[in-house]
Amino acid sequence: MNKLLEILVIISILLVLFACSEKQPLNNIFDPDADLDDLAPSNIEFELLDINNLQISWKDNSANEEGFIIERKTYEGNWIEIGIAAENITSFIDSTIAQEEIYYYRIYAFEQETKSTFSEAKPYYSNFIIVPEHYSTIQNAINSAVNEDIILVFPGTYNENINFQGKNIIVSSLFLVTQNNNHISATIISGNNNDSVIKFNANENETAMLNGFSIINGQSEYGAGIYCSNSNPTLSNLDINSNSAYGEEIHSGAGAGVYCSNSNPIINNVKIQNNSAYVGGGIYCINGSNVSFTNVLIVDNAITEWNIELYFESSNVTVMNSIIWNNLIGYTNVCNEDINYSNLEGYELGIGNINLDPLFMSSGNYHLQSNSPCINTGNPDSQYNDMDGSRNDMGAYGGPNGNW
Repeated sequence: MNKLLEILVIISILLVLFACSEKQPLNNIFDPDADLDDLAPSNIEFELLDINNLQISWKDNSANEEGFIIERKTYEGNWIEIGIAAENITSFIDSTIAQEEIYYYRIYAFEQETKSTFSEAKPYYSNFIIVPEHYSTIQNAINSAVNEDIILVFPGTYNENINFQGKNIIVSSLFLVTQNNNHISATIISGNNNDSVIKFNANENETAMLNGFSIINGQSEYGAGIYCSNSNPTLSNLDINSNSAYGEEIHSGAGAGVYCSNSNPIINNVKIQNNSAYVGGGIYCINGSNVSFTNVLIVDNAITEWNIELYFESSNVTVMNSIIWNNLIGYTNVCNEDINYSNLEGYELGIGNINLDPLFMSSGNYHLQSNSPCINTGNPDSQYNDMDGSRNDMGAYGGPNGNW
């Protein structure tokens, strides 16, 4: 009897050892029959710890994983691995973030060569207010903003008339973070032929910035595209076109592209084209305005009377590295103009100015042909150099911010 008991004990021990020697499926990532979609981490959340450290946390949906891989990409970049978290750890601190950037994060669980599918990619917007994710319209975003906020507008057509309301904020397309010029043509603010498209009329200063949009279909007696009164905004990388300034009265309407009254806007790398008005189809500036144009293109605007496309009265205007073509420059003897290193049809006064066909690529395409007299003839000071380091090209596509 004792011999039989001894044999049974030995058999029991052998069974246990045999069972332990096999790798058992542990119900999730180790199980070859598991649905890897169900094992992917989920519920990604963010907490900004300080200006350079972002904590990413997630829900662990796998058991007995070896760990997690965290990947990140910028809006138009490629996915890269930025870190590994050990098993059962469900957070990671990204200490390499930059402000004014869009990041996307995704995570997967792994065990040796086996891995789950990726979590859903989730964006982190740094300190941006996002349209349309946070607010459906640009104006609603502005209404909620405070000074120094940045409103970032994703591609689309926004049929609205917006007012900065005296707020010194940045309103920009994705061009601000991607430098992809396609975002300018793909992000359109249309005035729907109802009032000015954009208004600055409450003492905004130069930190109030509009950047990276197409501004179209404004219709107003004054400033159909952009209206500035008692304000000093910065306008950059804009295509202001197809706006109309006519009043209800006969012989009224001014500044279809940009209107300035007692305002000092800074205008860089902007196209003002194909706008129409009674007077000042492109620009109309009065009442002590001081306007600065650098690498601006003003072309093919239309007027019905006065033969004045650019009207400056009791104002000061500084023009640098710009092309003003197929327009008539109008100003009175109380206008002080400082126009240099620019191509102006019918005007050659000033330093470095020329009066030559700019040789655009084609009708409506205002990039310059390789033999254009406007290439490498802007201001030779290095601060105006093109992005490739060469001397400034006149027009909207030249200079350090001309990559659009």
